[in-house]
Amino acid sequence: MSTEVPRQYKPNLVLVNRRKAAGWESRKRAARELHRVGQQRGIRETPTVEAIEKAMYRHETGRVAVTDPIYRQLYCLAYDAKPHDLFGELTGGAEDRPHFSARSHKFVTAYVGADGAARLREVAGCAPAVGEWHTCYSAPVELK
Repeated sequence: MSTEVPRQYKPNLVLVNRRKAAGWESRKRAARELHRVGQQRGIRETPTVEAIEKAMYRHETGRVAVTDPIYRQLYCLAYDAKPHDLFGELTGGAEDRPHFSARSHKFVTAYVGADGAARLREVAGCAPAVGEWHTCYSAPVELK
């Protein structure tokens, strides 16, 4: 028996409404149009119609945010809109978010050894992180 709570997705209704306002009821039709726009504009990296259709499903249903520059560009061209109109504001002022944290699970493997790791922790001003399953350190980062 699974105790996982199903994830609730928040659809991007702006993209859905823009697609329908353009007269493209199906994602397949919209994907063909986005592909055509990309080809007409000479965008070499234009994905295939099938890839665009799959991405549109993920973007419109809110399964993933539209962060890929090629899709952001295609949507803006096809819907004649600015990124802010379609995706909202991606950054705000520091006063809007008094606390900021980032966590990345992307690693570049490099062996520095125990002494090197200790020096890195000291130079970066790292402190033991609270509530982690494994020994972990963190450091504050100033936003400029």
